[in-house]
Amino acid sequence: MTEAIAPAVGQADVQFADPAVRARIRAWHEEGVSLLDMGNRLSIVFDAPLRDIIEKLTPDEVATIRKAMIAAIDRAGQSTDAQMPIDCTLAALPTAVFVNPEDVGGEPWVRITARPNPA
Repeated sequence: MTEAIAPAVGQADVQFADPAVRARIRAWHEEGVSLLDMGNRLSIVFDAPLRDIIEKLTPDEVATIRKAMIAAIDRAGQSTDAQMPIDCTLAALPTAVFVNPEDVGGEPWVRITARPNPA
């Protein structure tokens, strides 16, 4: 994963391990709170390029993320060993991404890949 994404994802991973934080995140997903707003509420720092990528996500892509996150939160229960359901192996930060649903062991996950730059 590119270093531009790693700090924000690392911060999110640490917080996702806390069942109380997951409960708040689940409620925010159900309320339709934007992904950037959730990050701000959790004091997760997004640099400008990553913020731009998140802002460009389509409603369907956000819905895919919400579905996977809610399922992961429900699956985790009170465990402190929860894993965010994100499959992202980007080597460099692109200007935009594709967010696609992925099935991992019968559970919904999200696969993030680079969207080609327009020629």
